[in-house]
Amino acid sequence: MRNFYFKKCHLILRYSIFVGQSLRAAVARRITLSPTN
Repeated sequence: MRNFYFKKCHLILRYSIFVGQSLRAAVARRITLSPTN
């Protein structure tokens, strides 16, 4: 049972890291695309 929870937490952690990276990439892309720089 503990192994199941560990896998679940690991999956959530990986998903949150992936979402954070994609958000950062989208923000960087928006900054580079915006003409008001």
